[in-house]
Amino acid sequence: TIWHHLHVDMKSLLSWQYLTRDIQQIQSWSLLMFRTMKPEDYKQALRNLETHYQEFMRDSQDSENFLPDDRMQMEREYNNCIQKYEQLLRTQEKGEQDEMTCKNYISQLKDIRLQLEGCESRTIHKIRSPIEKDPIKECSQRISEQQQIHFELEGIKKNLDKVSEKTQKVLAQKEQSMSTPSLRTEHEITLQKMDQVYSLSTIYLEKLKTINLVIRSTQGAEEVVKTYEDQLKEVHAVPSDSKELEATKAELKKLRSQVEGHQPLFNTLEADLKKAKDVNEQMLRSHRERDVDLDRYRERVQQLLDRWQAILIQIDLRQRELDQLGRQLRYYRETYQWLIKWIQDAKQRQELIQSVPITDSKTMKDHLLQEKKLLEEIESNRDKVDECQKYAKQYIDAIKDYELQLVTYKAQVEPVASPAKKAKVQSASDSIIQEYVDLRTRYSELTTLTSQYIKFITETLRRLNDEETFLSSPS
Repeated sequence: TIWHHLHVDMKSLLSWQYLTRDIQQIQSWSLLMFRTMKPEDYKQALRNLETHYQEFMRDSQDSENFLPDDRMQMEREYNNCIQKYEQLLRTQEKGEQDEMTCKNYISQLKDIRLQLEGCESRTIHKIRSPIEKDPIKECSQRISEQQQIHFELEGIKKNLDKVSEKTQKVLAQKEQSMSTPSLRTEHEITLQKMDQVYSLSTIYLEKLKTINLVIRSTQGAEEVVKTYEDQLKEVHAVPSDSKELEATKAELKKLRSQVEGHQPLFNTLEADLKKAKDVNEQMLRSHRERDVDLDRYRERVQQLLDRWQAILIQIDLRQRELDQLGRQLRYYRETYQWLIKWIQDAKQRQELIQSVPITDSKTMKDHLLQEKKLLEEIESNRDKVDECQKYAKQYIDAIKDYELQLVTYKAQVEPVASPAKKAKVQSASDSIIQEYVDLRTRYSELTTLTSQYIKFITETLRRLNDEETFLSSPS
């Protein structure tokens, strides 16, 4: 009947509307929307789709509103909807697995970062702690400890490389999970931390090795410097004669050669310090950490280099002053020895003249003539005596200059020496002064004795002449 057909058509049309609404709802789902839905909601939507599809297929069978092609079209749309639902479900399940994988890798990366921060903390603590007490032993110990930390970092790096390889595969997937951004950030931070800590450990290990070389070179240089300083400061006497002076000059020449033989040690010391400075600059530039030991050893090395130069300068200075001293000694000795020999000779001649008995005026006149000649000779050598005094003064000044140099150097090497330890230089100037005073005295005595003897003979000869004149006059 017509009412039956109308009822069937209306019922089929209503079933189609319900089915169409369900299909449109499911087809409108995006993956993001699907992930936010509760499982009971999308399962209920699937049940509604199944129910409404069955109802439509049943109600539309006898309906004039839907041809077989229409029914086949709705079937295709239904199947497409089921496929989309299953695809969304599979994708979500895979997304959950990927999410778990992301979170797992994030956890592993955080664990690695914690390990890196532990290595970094231990390294920075050592960098900021100065080397005290026994530097060589402590430095060697620190090298061993840092090598152990570096070995740990090698292991961490290998583990990170494995995790990083897997992480990059996850990050490269087309479908991204919720935790993908967090994984990417954690991955980048951990890689940066790995590079930073590994670099810091590498530089610090290099720093320890270079400062260890500086410490060892410094100790070796300190021993060498101390040896030559002690050798130079223990000189207390000025050479008193030409033989001793030449021996001292030979010793200084030999010492200079020995000192120059140690120059490579100080060249190495400077080179090691430069390496330590370069490593410090790299550590400061890359990690803003300063080598707390470098400033101390830089100052110590500079002091050693200054002391080393002072040794070379001191040797050269003594050699020059000994040359000057030798010239003054030669001038003085030649004049002194000539004068002393002449005084002895003049004294002997005077004694020889006076040893001849005076028997008459002729003998007396002969004595007087010889004594006057001797006095003239004495007077003519007065300039020679004055010249000897000049040379003696110059020689004494040279001695005092050399003595002052010895005392000054000892004071520089031992600036806080106690009074009991102060340098006591055995001065040779006193003996030279006494020697010249003796020569001057003997010259004066010779002059005085000769003058007095001439005066005595002259007076005697005058009295004798008076007597002879008196006796020859008529009574």
